[in-house]
Amino acid sequence: MLKKGGLLIVAVPNIASWHNRIRFLFGQPPGSLELLGPHVRGIMRPSFERFIQADGYFKIVAVKGNGFYPFPLGLAKILSTVFPMCAVALCFAVKRTAKEGRFIEVLNSRFFETPYFRG
Repeated sequence: MLKKGGLLIVAVPNIASWHNRIRFLFGQPPGSLELLGPHVRGIMRPSFERFIQADGYFKIVAVKGNGFYPFPLGLAKILSTVFPMCAVALCFAVKRTAKEGRFIEVLNSRFFETPYFRG
C-alpha cells in the first residue's frame, strides 16, 4: 500500500537494452529472460508506462537507465545517462495520485493470459 502522494521507486530489467538487441540479431534470447533465470517478464518503457499509469492510480515522474553491459562502471554510467532506454535496467519514480481506490482493481478489471501475483 502506498499513501496518496507517496513515491515508489521501481527498477526492472530492460528487454530493449542494447546488448539484448544484439542478442536478438543473432537469434539468442535476451540475457535477462533465460528460461532458467530469475525474471519471467520482459519490460520495455512504453508497456510499463501503460501498465503502471492504467486507470490513473499512479503517475510516472522520472525514468532513468542503469547499467550498460559489458562496459566498465564509469563508462556504463555515462552511457546509461545518455541512452537510458538502452540501459540494462530501467528505474521509474512513480507517484501515487489522489484517485480513490486501489491499483489491484486494474488487475481485477482486465483479463490476462497469465495471472499477476495479487498478494
